[in-house]
Amino acid sequence: MRAAIILSTDKDLAPTIFADVKALYDLRSNLVHGAIITQKELERWLAAVSTVSTSKDRSPRMRIEQLVDRLRDLVRRSIPCDSSACAADTGLVTS
Repeated sequence: MRAAIILSTDKDLAPTIFADVKALYDLRSNLVHGAIITQKELERWLAAVSTVSTSKDRSPRMRIEQLVDRLRDLVRRSIPCDSSACAADTGLVTS
């Protein structure tokens, strides 16, 4: 939960980040340890991540891409950034 608090913003609250990281980690863990993921289980994990569309109109591939984008965003935000190039890349302003 501490990491979620550090990464949180006004629009991306700590409890949401915590739940997303838990879902992402659980999915990763199952994949790495050789579990066979059914379509129903995959849908459950996709639905657990806040930024993944719940619309059935979206293809599974598009929804997995949204899941990966969420993971990338959280990882990028966890890396300290103090250069102007990094700030420009993330949209953050440094002093």
